[in-house]
This record gives sequence, structure tokens and C-alpha cells, in this order.
Amino acid sequence: MPKIQTNLKKGSRYNARKRAMMVLYEADLKHASFNEILEQRKTLPGAQTPLPAYSVTLIEGIDCHLDEVDQAIAEKMVKRDFVKTNALDKAILRIGAYELKFSDVEREVVLQQIQLLTEAYASDTGLDFIFALLSNIQ
Repeated sequence: MPKIQTNLKKGSRYNARKRAMMVLYEADLKHASFNEILEQRKTLPGAQTPLPAYSVTLIEGIDCHLDEVDQAIAEKMVKRDFVKTNALDKAILRIGAYELKFSDVEREVVLQQIQLLTEAYASDTGLDFIFALLSNIQ
């Protein structure tokens, strides 16, 4: 997998993305809406700290733009079916696609942070394709 060389580390935004990924993942596994799980996590965070504000922003933004986010991902998928993509890889893809299309975070920062999430959490088959796919989303 090509790597982006930057000096960014796993900081508060990385942790917020990770927590958002877990909410998206949980919602997918439970066949629940993102907002339903988000509201549960606001009440009972499942961690020692409440959800970071940026996690909430990501989840609400993905929920609001879900069709556009999923379409952007599906258009770039080759030889894969987005619907059949495992839940954790799908969560990472949605965060990356949402940030690339709808946030003001610099592209290189988004890709670097998604690369870190992918290395830590993606399936073995997702390691290469997640970064390559997101690199092609404008």
C-alpha cells in the first residue's frame, strides 16, 4: 500500500475517527441507524470518556449524506461489491469518503489518518483497497 509521509501522529482527531468508526460498525452489525447508535453512545459511551465532538460531527454528517457517500465509494470499487464489504472496512471507507467530499480537512491529512485506521483495524483484504479507493475520490 502506498504510504503518505507526514509528521502527523495519532492525536485527538484520530481518536475521534476511531470512535466514529466503532459507532458506524456497531450500527451496521445491529442493522440500526447511525443516529440510533449515536444517541445510545451519547448516553452510555462504552468508554471512559464521552464521544468526542468530532466523532459526533462525522457520524451525523455521514448519516445526512449517506447516499452520496456510499455512491462515491461504489463508483470507485472495482471487482468488489460495496454491500458485501465487511462492516469495519465499510465504516472506514465511509469516514474517509465523507471527509474527502464534505469536510474542510486537508486531503493529505484525511488520507494519512485513514491509512492509520486501516493499518490498525481493516481486514487483511481491506488493507490495500481502502487506501487505493479513497485516493481516487475527489
